[in-house]
Amino acid sequence: MQKYVNDKPDKLFWRDTHLYIKGTGAFNYSDFEGDQIIQVAASGPDTKPAIMMSTVSAIYSATKRVFITTPYFIPVESVLQAIKQVSLSGVDVRLLVPAQGDSMIVNAAAYSYYKELLESWVKIYFYEKGFVHSKTIVLDDDLSIVGTANMDVRSQELNLEVNTMVYDKIITEKLAASYFEDLKQSKEIFLKDWKARPKLKSFFEHLARLFSPVL
Repeated sequence: MQKYVNDKPDKLFWRDTHLYIKGTGAFNYSDFEGDQIIQVAASGPDTKPAIMMSTVSAIYSATKRVFITTPYFIPVESVLQAIKQVSLSGVDVRLLVPAQGDSMIVNAAAYSYYKELLESWVKIYFYEKGFVHSKTIVLDDDLSIVGTANMDVRSQELNLEVNTMVYDKIITEKLAASYFEDLKQSKEIFLKDWKARPKLKSFFEHLARLFSPVL
């Protein structure tokens, strides 16, 4: 689509991440034939929620870092609890999201989760250069996830989506380096400032959260 192409100076900058797969992994199978080992998780209304389950499992496996990038953060409860638990255990957990999303209601629902994440020591960053559309997770030194699934209920349990888990140190380090570059274009938010926002705004955000399953 044309909106994904950063071809004009006055156009909203679009930040995305893609993965090129060759071999059996391209047909929704685990791939052990190339230089990297991958595992493909696909979900849809007629399948088990493999993306949600693999995401939870991957997060719980982390011992050093979990760097998440997603344009929409409205997580299912199991993913939310995994993120909070590993962060409280001392893992460096970071969440990178757009400073300005493309839906007021979706933004509000996402914002309703940030206070409890910040209280659980999760670092949150707003990407300010443009719209970050990447869906990636960097876990420790040798595991990364790249896919189509947003970190929301519909993507992880209902929509036809596909995520690829890559077990490779080189690719993981490249994604980590890219993550830190994105942080240079981002603003970190802090618990004290977040709690100081107007109470009415917080009320609207929690009201929007009630509609999370259909957003």
